[in-house]
Amino acid sequence: LHRLDEAKRMGLTKIPVVYKEGKLVDALMENLTSNRLRGKTPASDEIRLLRHLRDEYHMEPYQIAEKTGIPRARIEQRLAIASAAPEVLSCLEFDQIPLGVAFHLSRLPNQSGQIALLTRILQVSPPATVGEVEGIIDSALQIQGAMNETPREPVAQIPVKTLSCHLCGEKYEYRELRGLHACATCHGMARDYIQQLKKRRADPRTPEAILAQKIASAEDVETERAALEAVREGRG
Repeated sequence: LHRLDEAKRMGLTKIPVVYKEGKLVDALMENLTSNRLRGKTPASDEIRLLRHLRDEYHMEPYQIAEKTGIPRARIEQRLAIASAAPEVLSCLEFDQIPLGVAFHLSRLPNQSGQIALLTRILQVSPPATVGEVEGIIDSALQIQGAMNETPREPVAQIPVKTLSCHLCGEKYEYRELRGLHACATCHGMARDYIQQLKKRRADPRTPEAILAQKIASAEDVETERAALEAVREGRG
């Protein structure tokens, strides 16, 4: 109608028109196509029109794409923004955020989170880039995914019966033990040897290395002197 008003103001009595029969939805589709060709329509207006086609005429993105020639990915992106918090679309309309930022904000399922991040974006200087906002949203979605995961129920473990070895004292499963017939003397000697062997394995250093460590770290001269005197007296 604004073109008709302009023609009247200029005193024109005739204006060229293209007449097509159809429904209002057809006119809206034609409007989308012509606006895209002109390339001057604000993204916020296109988003509102696409949302109207989806909500009022129950049109799917692929149907709109077939009738208008607009890429389906572009339609889906703008419909995602249409489902975001109203503040996101408002900031986009007033050029406070770019289209890419608005889209990534719409990926966050909770609108309270969208608004909170939007507030932060408007506070920072220089403005956050689309890539930076995308990274923040990705992290937030991962956190939300972890929060929503159902904790696994612990699997009941059947207790394993263990017994202590009479020689080394360690606990083993019953099937790992072996029968042994030994007299008290042999049993004691074998056990002492095994205990010494365990100590050696616990400290893989050689006796020379242990001694070197000891003398290198010795600091109390008087203690070392007393030990020496005790040894000397014993030898005397």
